[in-house]
Amino acid sequence: VAVVLLRDINDGAEHARELANFLRPLSDSEGVSILLDLIPYNDVGIAGFERPLPETVLAFKEEVWASLRSLVVHVRHPRGEDSSAACGQLATATPAKRLGRHQCLT
Repeated sequence: VAVVLLRDINDGAEHARELANFLRPLSDSEGVSILLDLIPYNDVGIAGFERPLPETVLAFKEEVWASLRSLVVHVRHPRGEDSSAACGQLATATPAKRLGRHQCLT
């Protein structure tokens, strides 16, 4: 399961507990193991969306694991920041006259 963490949107302790509760029925299934991949958001300059602080990501990881110890929790280290090309987040800079900011391609 992959989850993108966004600063002050879904990176709090309560969010971690809610995620653990959401995953609990699957985790309780016989023969099922869950790898939770936490992905800090790749900041591409879109207003309102920022990467959580590293200590916030670590606290989220610890909280979700404390809430559901059967999880294997991994934090993905950001790559592609210099080119706005992290996993699933391609973006391109367009001329300022057109948009005045980065435009995400989805």
